Amino acid sequence: MTPIKEKIGSHQRDMEYYHDTATYAIVGVSLLAAFTSLAQYVVPILYFSDVVWLEYGDKHCNTSQVPKLYKASLICTALLAMATHYPELRAPFQIHMLVATVPVFSVAHRQQKDNKVLELFFVIAWLVMKIGMTWMATFQYLNVAGEAYSKWVTVVNYSPLMNPWTNPPVILVMMIACISSVIDLGQSFWVMSSNHKLI
Repeated sequence: MTPIKEKIGSHQRDMEYYHDTATYAIVGVSLLAAFTSLAQYVVPILYFSDVVWLEYGDKHCNTSQVPKLYKASLICTALLAMATHYPELRAPFQIHMLVATVPVFSVAHRQQKDNKVLELFFVIAWLVMKIGMTWMATFQYLNVAGEAYSKWVTVVNYSPLMNPWTNPPVILVMMIACISSVIDLGQSFWVMSSNHKLI
């Protein structure tokens, strides 16, 4: 290997290491924040910063083979975190935030490919969270949205279907949660069927 190629390879490994470390920190801090009232501020700042880093930063900082889906997932998490301003949306977001820890397992699995125990743990975590818990969170959002919608219709005495722009914000949040779950399914398809790297 020539010195130039060695230098490029070293730079790529360094940038990947920096982003992996940042991913651990972002997910860890966000998970802790999800169980406090600070989630609506902390999580969006961290996740939108990560999206900007991936979009405009060094191309070697991330090796994802599904980059658009990964960034879309980060954006959904940031938007759902902003909605925790409403207390009734905090519990569903906490479930969603558990699902959002999967990139940490993905990074750990990529860093230690020969560790069979870690590989098994990664597969189980993916199946439980990205395929199971993601829809559990969405159904929680559906329940909250349905309840809020019913109360709202009772108060204003007419259906928002006549004017969709007057829908309560929780309906929009429910749609974002559904989109997030569909994105998780897309990631699951590419990662499991084609062995693509999530991050």
